[in-house]
Amino acid sequence: MTDAEKVPLKDAVVLVPLMASSLAIAWEVGRFLPFGGFLLFTFSEHMLAAMNALPIALAFTVYFVGIVIVLPKVRVAARTSVDFTKEKVGGHIGVWSTIAVVSLVALIAALCAMIYYIVKHISTVSFSIIPIAALVTIVLANQFVFKRPVASSSILSLLAGTAIVFAMAASVDQSRRTINAMKDGSLSDFRQEVFLKSAASIKGFLLMAGDRGVLIYLPEGDALNFVRNDDVQRIEWRR
Repeated sequence: MTDAEKVPLKDAVVLVPLMASSLAIAWEVGRFLPFGGFLLFTFSEHMLAAMNALPIALAFTVYFVGIVIVLPKVRVAARTSVDFTKEKVGGHIGVWSTIAVVSLVALIAALCAMIYYIVKHISTVSFSIIPIAALVTIVLANQFVFKRPVASSSILSLLAGTAIVFAMAASVDQSRRTINAMKDGSLSDFRQEVFLKSAASIKGFLLMAGDRGVLIYLPEGDALNFVRNDDVQRIEWRR
């Protein structure tokens, strides 16, 4: 891999929060697609709501960047800087072997969890299958045709774009499953009741609350109700 193809370590540090934020925002966008009402709230309000997905997105990004970019650089630096006595070489081999085994186990566990998830929810994973198929195509094409290093900027860009699309598609599928559960009554205990100043109340599922109002999904009529904050007295729900 040439110097032009390499991703500098300092750039990887900047890419971690950027990629994690992109994944969280993509999840937030996908969450609203089956419902609608995305434009009723400001960008900052959607950013705040995306914080729910940020920890998982950050963990995924750190793991991926660590395995693909940081770990190879640290390994090369260790090889060129340490005294390669028999004891030191054996110690380093043990450390790298442990890291490799843990990473492989984590990867296999993630793949098994994804396969189980797809099989269990096969009827509502139609959108998620598209980026998964694209990811498999990219990996196979690079393995047998292009044969570029995974840490090259071109392959990383393709993988990052696919991951963002997958986050949005998975969120769409999750919202579709949530809608089905709302309609069949599986989530009836988690309904919120919005009491209005007019003494009336609305029972439904609170999708989001912002400075201008609250968005409620009513499964009985498969409808959305946006209530301005000026008309809301209080909101109650069960924990």
